[in-house]
Amino acid sequence: MWNTGWHFECYHAIACIGAVLHTLNLRLNPSDLEYIISHAQDRVIIVDAVLCTVLKQIDAAALASVELFVFVREDGQAGKWSLPAEIDAQKAIDYDAFLASGDQDFQWPLVPETSTMGLCYTSGTTGRPKGVGYSQRATYLHTLMSNGVDQLGISGRSVVLPFVPMFHVLSWGVPFNILMMGCRAVFPSHFTDAGSLLQMFGDWTVQLSCGVPSVWLGVRAQIEKEGVAKWKPVLALQRLVCGGNGLGPEHWQLGGVRNWCQDRGTRAHETGHPSQHVAIVSVYVNISCTYDYSLFTYIGTVHT
Repeated sequence: MWNTGWHFECYHAIACIGAVLHTLNLRLNPSDLEYIISHAQDRVIIVDAVLCTVLKQIDAAALASVELFVFVREDGQAGKWSLPAEIDAQKAIDYDAFLASGDQDFQWPLVPETSTMGLCYTSGTTGRPKGVGYSQRATYLHTLMSNGVDQLGISGRSVVLPFVPMFHVLSWGVPFNILMMGCRAVFPSHFTDAGSLLQMFGDWTVQLSCGVPSVWLGVRAQIEKEGVAKWKPVLALQRLVCGGNGLGPEHWQLGGVRNWCQDRGTRAHETGHPSQHVAIVSVYVNISCTYDYSLFTYIGTVHT
């Protein structure tokens, strides 16, 4: 699923009922997705109807463990999707109908803190993707620790746009920070180009967003192309969190993104979060007024 309100609901509900939230990275090739679904023995797959084309590329044999497919449509129209011919239509249901079929008197269980809450498969390792489980306890502690003033620093008054895909590495845990603080969340869905992102920043007075360096380089290029005068009055950005890619010594300034943020009063944070750990492992915030990058020594990439 893309980053949507429905995906956000799934993050909350699946974790709270004691099930495992297994996010499928739609950018992986079909053979890797087939392996992941089969290896994890997924029982329910919730999918955006616009991503049916991705689902149709997966061999039906790899979906043998799946008991139910739940389809979400942004326009609210039911039944506007189609399954691969090999899959029984009785296994498919619309998202709203799925919710309506639930027990309104459902009693939330007391879930052991050591139980697995989330599951993510690596995307940049050698060989087949490797599964990484996140426990309830680890995710809870990560949510508390990553929301410090010099980390994400989200408050109940914040407006946050989690741009990091929710289908990989739990979107760096940001959805859980949003749930904890009860702030406003803006979800971009499949509108991921720089122009659409800037428009959402302006329309919803977004104050914080997270993404990889290429995202912010694209945003910077779009602003420079259309003119700072167009966007500066409507942008309320206070903090950009940047990570996901290995940054060598020649990239400490994020390709100029940090300097651009400084010029307009937005704080740029660098984070480290390999998928073998619970999202954000480290955060770098330079608290000085000037940036002397000669003070840093690049050690290299950590392999686990």
